[in-house]
Amino acid sequence: MPKPVKRVSEVRPRQSVFAASLKQYPKRLVMITEGDSWFSYPLNTNIADHIEMMSDFSILRLEHNGDDARKILGAGSEQLKNLKLYLKKYPVDAVLLSAGGNDLIAGELKRIVNPRQAGATWQSAVNLNRLTTVLDDIVAAFDRLLDARDALRPKCVVFAHSYCYFEPTGRKATGPFGLGSIGPWMRPVLSARGIDPATEGVAVARYLVDELYARLQSIAAKRPRFVVIDMRQALPVDEVHWSDEIHPSGTGFRRLAEQCWRPALAKQFPGRGFD
Repeated sequence: MPKPVKRVSEVRPRQSVFAASLKQYPKRLVMITEGDSWFSYPLNTNIADHIEMMSDFSILRLEHNGDDARKILGAGSEQLKNLKLYLKKYPVDAVLLSAGGNDLIAGELKRIVNPRQAGATWQSAVNLNRLTTVLDDIVAAFDRLLDARDALRPKCVVFAHSYCYFEPTGRKATGPFGLGSIGPWMRPVLSARGIDPATEGVAVARYLVDELYARLQSIAAKRPRFVVIDMRQALPVDEVHWSDEIHPSGTGFRRLAEQCWRPALAKQFPGRGFD
């Protein structure tokens, strides 16, 4: 895929601009965004882009497409070290995190779904031991961030999200003017394991989305100031709202930002630009 043109936020010195905003506008809401391509999709505007345009904030954007929760928040990872530094140094009101999807779909799907035996159900092909291990790792990753938050900036609210129900259509992410592509991520794996992507594959995708959401909810039940935004049913599966197999279009991302994120942020920070 051709290297996309970088956004202004990717080429300017992010931390210096963020620090200058804090100094110039000390009463603004202070936010950090970190995560995967749902915050950093390079081919169209994404959730974090739309949130940034909602009002005037001091916002430090750290996300990068392709990242997963275990990389971002791994024990001793550079990204987690940086988050700890920023939480200690700056009066952060909120951390917005998009993570977990790549752990399941991009990184581990070939190990989570086994070849299906003739006449068996798709459920029998799910390697529950491997799925449980990956989900446990994701939970541990989120807990590391929340532990750091509790120690360094206890009033900071951490936001996470479910992913939307999607279908393994096999649609690739295509670069400008149709040049270059990446993906698909799910359809080839399912087909190779004897699962029809158009029928049972849809059920597999929903199952994985639900399992991750359930784990995030289990964290929220135990940890204060951890908000999980349920986006599972927020988008219809069509070419208007989806750019490729696993990424919404600009229209889809805008809908998620406005209909899912804005109300959640407004509830936590009334009168701060989201109402």
